[in-house]
Amino acid sequence: RSDGVVDGALAERVVTLVRDVEKARLYRGKGGETMRAATCRFVECLAMSGQPLDRGPGPATGPKSLRSAILASMEESLRHPSSDVRDAATSALGAFAEAYMCGSSPEKGAERLVATLAATAEGDPNPAARRGAAAALGALPAALLLASVKARKPTNRDEPE
Repeated sequence: RSDGVVDGALAERVVTLVRDVEKARLYRGKGGETMRAATCRFVECLAMSGQPLDRGPGPATGPKSLRSAILASMEESLRHPSSDVRDAATSALGAFAEAYMCGSSPEKGAERLVATLAATAEGDPNPAARRGAAAALGALPAALLLASVKARKPTNRDEPE
């Protein structure tokens, strides 16, 4: 296809690459840091190309579980001590959110993602995790952040004293 999107058996191999890298434990040992950064860049390119994540029916192979696995991998990379890995994860998460989470109703994914990143940026004891979460919040699309703000209920903490 000329639009940069692959289909068929190749599409399945492409969209499951992140899962396969994790399954093979390629993030560990020599080259693990490089593999993490490369995987993040791959996810960013996947999102920018508009490659659909749909691989078939059912929860085990459906796009939701695949999206969750990719998102979890990016969130884990945001906690990495290397700034190169965190920067790659930040770019990947921004592109991923724009491509796969800003659909007709972004509130569902936005609320969990933004809340998780905000909680990490605010109170995680790991400084690398706080830096990664803060950078990721800055890389998220405005539509996702606004959807999260609209979905959020005011608390006593939000009221002026």
